[in-house]
Amino acid sequence: MAQADLPETAPPRNELDGLFSVYEIRIREGQLRYYGEPLASRQQILESFWPVFRDRGYEVSLTTELGEHALVAEPRQTESSGLPWVNILLAVATVGTTLFAGAQWYHISIASSPLNVIDA
Repeated sequence: MAQADLPETAPPRNELDGLFSVYEIRIREGQLRYYGEPLASRQQILESFWPVFRDRGYEVSLTTELGEHALVAEPRQTESSGLPWVNILLAVATVGTTLFAGAQWYHISIASSPLNVIDA
């Protein structure tokens, strides 16, 4: 893939020189894949390239696909989904089921008055 075909936010090939020798760049399923040969340890490569990709809005990982080494850059998720409704519902369910189990354990009848569960 030519350098001109890359998104503007993608780190150019020359920023990876020195630690990873890139011979091909592909875009697949929204991911940038830099295929090449590592010239340093995995840890050194990831520590060096993490800020380069992070500043451009990507999360990077080093993988091996069919015998080829690849730096895979995925767009970062920066959006917040607001309130964690699932966590709130699970917390309420936990409290409710715990009170119900306590009422059953202490033989408190909740059939006549459901608020008796608080006595547990």
